[in-house]
Amino acid sequence: MTSPYDPSLQFRDLDARIVVALERISESFRVMLWEAGKKHKLSPIQVQLLIFLNYHDRGHCTITCLSEEFAMSKPTISEVVKTLVKKKLIQKEPTSADSRSFYIKLTRQGKHMAGQLEHFSSPLHNLLAGHSTEEKSRMFDCLVKALTGLRKDGVIRRQRMCTTCTHYSPRQQSLYCEKLKKEIMNQEILLDCFEHDETAPA
Repeated sequence: MTSPYDPSLQFRDLDARIVVALERISESFRVMLWEAGKKHKLSPIQVQLLIFLNYHDRGHCTITCLSEEFAMSKPTISEVVKTLVKKKLIQKEPTSADSRSFYIKLTRQGKHMAGQLEHFSSPLHNLLAGHSTEEKSRMFDCLVKALTGLRKDGVIRRQRMCTTCTHYSPRQQSLYCEKLKKEIMNQEILLDCFEHDETAPA
């Protein structure tokens, strides 16, 4: 199979150009994360973790869940957590069920820091604002299909989106959420739903 990174293939193959474009966007996220965390001496994963903790309930904020969320090993996530505890940005909250396990939550200082960091992707957000709703809907539809496929292939380990949820009920031009009792158009599919109930990949 010819590599999409071969410029001669890119010249004649749209799929290859799209793969390379997505990689460049991924690289831009790394750059924006580094820039956001640099002045606070935080690594990209530390920035991501603080923002995630700021918007998710404690059921999602355990070492196991964070390991799946960021596709990292538990020891690696534990080291990140240990560092942020030392910086007084997060704290551990023991669970009532097991004294050895704990939830992870932001301190007051951590909440303030997350608020400063959470707009790191504004350059990309601002660029998208200049495109029509129709253009963005088509783009979003392609991205949802790509994410769904990557989840089925096991590349993405944790994804709280409609297409991997037991409440999902597909219809011709939309889907129906049995939990919310609501019809959702394709461009309204959620990628991070609080009501998500995981279904095993097909």
